[in-house]
Amino acid sequence: MDLALNKKVSQKDIALIISKELADLVVVLPGPYPIKSFLKKMLDSCKLENKDFSLVEMVDALDTIKQNKILEKYNCIDESPESTPILFSIKSAIEANKPDVWQHTVSNKIGIDINAAKNNVLDWAFLLYFECMLIKKYEM
Repeated sequence: MDLALNKKVSQKDIALIISKELADLVVVLPGPYPIKSFLKKMLDSCKLENKDFSLVEMVDALDTIKQNKILEKYNCIDESPESTPILFSIKSAIEANKPDVWQHTVSNKIGIDINAAKNNVLDWAFLLYFECMLIKKYEM
């Protein structure tokens, strides 16, 4: 995607996109060892976010175009959405097309309160990277 990494862009708004972009580049699983360091370096180019965000906040930070770009290549595993909770949340958000509607569906399906599931942006990025790798493994 054509997104500039600069101090005007919030880390929350770009973290999941960066993860997807890194996953796109990986040819041999699980990818490079310094994955988290790479993600951190990219996120450090953006406006600092020194707080934890819920899964809901991370997914809602993406517009529909970005959500679709992620799922274009890494569609979640419908049979076991608990294996890919971020991707399943993105898919549910697209299907519901309303920010507040999809949350209840996802919480019930994966068995956790996604509003209470909080991490910093780096951890969310790292988790999505591994979800993408899981999908990539099934495609190989």
